[in-house]
Amino acid sequence: MSSEILKENHHYLKACILYEVLQKKPIFDSYQNFCDTVGQDAINFPDFEFWFYRFYHGNRDFGYDRSADPEPKTIVDLPFESMTTIVGYLNPVERTRLRSLNHAIKDVSDSFPTFLEKIEILVSDSRMSWKLNNKHFWCHKEGLVCSLNKPNCPVEKSEKCHIKKGLEHLASVLKLSNILVKHFSVELYGEILNRDDLLPVPFNGINVQQWKIVSNFEKLESCELTVRSLWNRFRAGAFAEALGEEIPVGPRRRIIHHRYQVRGSNKCLVFKVVDEVFRCRIRIVRVR
Repeated sequence: MSSEILKENHHYLKACILYEVLQKKPIFDSYQNFCDTVGQDAINFPDFEFWFYRFYHGNRDFGYDRSADPEPKTIVDLPFESMTTIVGYLNPVERTRLRSLNHAIKDVSDSFPTFLEKIEILVSDSRMSWKLNNKHFWCHKEGLVCSLNKPNCPVEKSEKCHIKKGLEHLASVLKLSNILVKHFSVELYGEILNRDDLLPVPFNGINVQQWKIVSNFEKLESCELTVRSLWNRFRAGAFAEALGEEIPVGPRRRIIHHRYQVRGSNKCLVFKVVDEVFRCRIRIVRVR
């Protein structure tokens, strides 16, 4: 039976929902499987949820008339105090996703500080993925479209570039005014990255005429950066050139040291650049 025939008959749709209930899978997995089978536009999640739990509790009447039921309330209908209490029980990642519902929810969510243990981002020419604490999100190419995957949510299809689609969702987190992140990392697989996906027009290269440290790094105590490569190339040489250090040769070519005097203070930034297999690790510590 084709999916179009299923969409045209509500009893057929309810039979499909009952089938998902009998599989005894979580509701989000059931809804995803239902959408994959029948189509993304067959029924919205609130309606699916209503019938799913009705069937789950043993009510199998396909002809039940919902028009007499009171209109269900959502979280946006709750008083401000109640929303604040509910949002307070959510973890930081859950609160960032709640911000997109409406302005009232956004204001409540933003009233809480957002502390994330880590943000990890990986970008290639076919996939963009990011982790917020232990929650994993990813967007990948599928021919001429891309698929956005979020925890406990149906897959979203889009004709946008997978990087742009991913950044739309990630940007809402990175732009938070009260966000605190303990560990932040970005991996760019540049050797295979499609550069045309990053900018609105193609480009052939960037020539850096001058490189300067312009911040006074008042709040920086230490940090560690990692540059990865798919090929085992000597990347520390580029850092040596940028920092004004001699490019080492011989057995010591893998380690570069640099000391930078912080402007207007008696403190220094001590750089240690270590060239490892398939990556370059940069350790920066502020000292007196």
